Amino acid sequence: MAPRLEPVFLTPWHPADIMSAIKKKGATLSSLAIAAGVQKQVVSTAMYRPYARGERIIADFLGIHPSVIWPDRYSLAGTPMPRARANKDTAA
Repeated sequence: MAPRLEPVFLTPWHPADIMSAIKKKGATLSSLAIAAGVQKQVVSTAMYRPYARGERIIADFLGIHPSVIWPDRYSLAGTPMPRARANKDTAA
């Protein structure tokens, strides 16, 4: 009988883990934003909700693909997943 393969569930990094990785490399979210020429909100927003530009800035600094940090936001091909949008017609 072949061994049963358990599915691998990839969870996104906790924001504290992301901050720790950035600090270990000697930077802060503010310094990343300044280096990228964007406002701090661009980078900090990516910590809590999908924002491709901020995700890319953080991931590039850490030397990894954004899908490693946020696997729930990217397809298996490494492209950003489309976000579900609220339909104004069905909103109560």
